Amino acid sequence: MTFLLPDIRPKQIIRLEDSYPLALTKSQERWFVFRDECTHAACAFSQDGEVMDTTLICNCHGAEFDLLTGAVLQGPAEEPLKVFQVQVAENRLEVSL
Repeated sequence: MTFLLPDIRPKQIIRLEDSYPLALTKSQERWFVFRDECTHAACAFSQDGEVMDTTLICNCHGAEFDLLTGAVLQGPAEEPLKVFQVQVAENRLEVSL
């Protein structure tokens, strides 16, 4: 999928697409795209999430995920988060689903 490169603040989380819940953030000069639903209770990170370095935090129940791998860093989530490869070229985000 291809998206126009949005103008977002560092660590801001935005939703990319409604048909498949994707979220985008930028932290440490890197772009991250991931499923916009916590694997614990399906809270949307674009509404209830926070980014600290490469850690994504769901503020619904405190689950934490590694944005590089999707691994659970802290429960209550038990399943990893789906993360996607991202490339930036000519003001566009190329996301490999």
